[in-house]
Amino acid sequence: MTRSTLTLLFLCLSFVALPQDLLAQDLSPTRKLRRVYLALTQTEPTVERYEALLVAPDPDLFIQQEVDALTQTPEYRTNLTDWAHEYIPFPLVNTSRVWHSAKSITASRCGEDTLHAGKIGFLAGSNSDDPAVCNDPDAAVSSATPWWDPQTTVEAVGSAANQDVFFDGQDCGVVNTSNYWVMPKKKGCGCGPHMTYCKRGDLGHPFEGSYPKGYGDGEIYHPISQRRAVMEEPANLFAHIILENKPFSDLILSNYTVANRGLYHMYVRQGRMSGVHTDGDEDRWFDMFNNDEEWIEVLFSQMNPHLLDNPDYRFDPRYDAEMLGLPAAGVLTMIGPNFAWPRPRVRAARWLESLACDEFSPPELPVEFPAYQRDPATEGTCLHCHTRLDPAAMSFKRFIQQGGAIAGVGNWRLEKLVSYNSDRQRFMNSLLPNTVLTPLTEEEIEADLNNRLIDFMQPDQQLFGQTSDGTVGPRGFAKILIASGKFDQCAVRRAYERFGGKKLDLGKDAAELDEAVNEFVSNGRNMNELIKKLVLSRSEGW
Repeated sequence: MTRSTLTLLFLCLSFVALPQDLLAQDLSPTRKLRRVYLALTQTEPTVERYEALLVAPDPDLFIQQEVDALTQTPEYRTNLTDWAHEYIPFPLVNTSRVWHSAKSITASRCGEDTLHAGKIGFLAGSNSDDPAVCNDPDAAVSSATPWWDPQTTVEAVGSAANQDVFFDGQDCGVVNTSNYWVMPKKKGCGCGPHMTYCKRGDLGHPFEGSYPKGYGDGEIYHPISQRRAVMEEPANLFAHIILENKPFSDLILSNYTVANRGLYHMYVRQGRMSGVHTDGDEDRWFDMFNNDEEWIEVLFSQMNPHLLDNPDYRFDPRYDAEMLGLPAAGVLTMIGPNFAWPRPRVRAARWLESLACDEFSPPELPVEFPAYQRDPATEGTCLHCHTRLDPAAMSFKRFIQQGGAIAGVGNWRLEKLVSYNSDRQRFMNSLLPNTVLTPLTEEEIEADLNNRLIDFMQPDQQLFGQTSDGTVGPRGFAKILIASGKFDQCAVRRAYERFGGKKLDLGKDAAELDEAVNEFVSNGRNMNELIKKLVLSRSEGW
């Protein structure tokens, strides 16, 4: 009988079912190792790792070292992103709606039998050049290093050869603030520096089909599609924070995220739509990426200056002249979740459930409520939930245009939206004065359309017993979650359940939970260290 056969036989015997009262005390080293692997990587140890364990002088030290090694593996990262999708579950993003921040001019290549064979031109659509431009010897021609592939050079012809991004002060990508169109022939606009706008169309390499490689509305699960990127951004930041041993609170407080080239471009477009990006020749942001698959840590403000680095930014539309933007706040200011949850109250409810482990359930009967008039946070049967839902929802008013624009900022000030714009109409009809969601008087509402967008709790308002320090938007909400302890408590409970195999009860496990939360906070909210501790404790059979 070979050594490997003997090892396997030993392993099989070690997995024989034990009485429940012995499991906690008499787990074999091999069983402990198996628990560690399953918890961290969702895989089982190899025979070689079992054999190494059996000859190790100190099995417990060996298992501790395995834990450290496993937290450096791709499998562990995959496990973290899987957990993140459970932690922050938002539905599929429909790129045909959200792509106002990413879609660009329809372009295609001139045919092989034309004078300008292979050159990029605007050859389709009512506002494009006539296809005859491909045979026009006088048509403008230019070369550029495109943003999507800095290692190549492309040539354009006709209007597409125009390298400007502004025409008479108008952003080439914005004809009006209600819709996104590019009209090169009418407006005199072209691809812009680095072919910023030349993006859709049958352009051949590095594009595939009628959409650019990895940047169109194509396969949901294409590894570098923008649809995939916007869905994966929260999970990738989640995993990045844990793997880099950053404070877990950065999930909702950070001014940084992780992005690939396609996702970065979405945020660039989001900023340009607001009027803050010019993409001059010196702006070669795409050079940061080695390839389309690479994800790197970047500041939100690098991509869209309206997502501010200032963590304490305050703005009151009643008294302040012009809003600079919203303080960046990790997952709370990402395009994907704000598109997937399209209304302030829905966003607030989902974030409270995910980040504070809040539960929205009906009260125990019998209970009486004041008659509903106009404010669900103070009247009617809905107030049971809306008393905490609406103070949170205030922070998420400003995301419009399917999550890709910030209302009241730059080109998105409400008076710049046409009267029939759906977002403007919603603000007019749903943000009513003298309500918890809109704590303004009738006079303040009438004074300025943008006053309705007030997005920080007033001094007489509270959420989880906390008052606002005046920080606007999602960042103000994040501060309240941290100050109340709800974020930390929820994070520890979720970690115990995922990696410790133990669901802590708020009642009977209160003392253990409080101790775990205090240790988590004092340890800099290092989720990686908490996971290691839980996995090792679980391997002891607690």
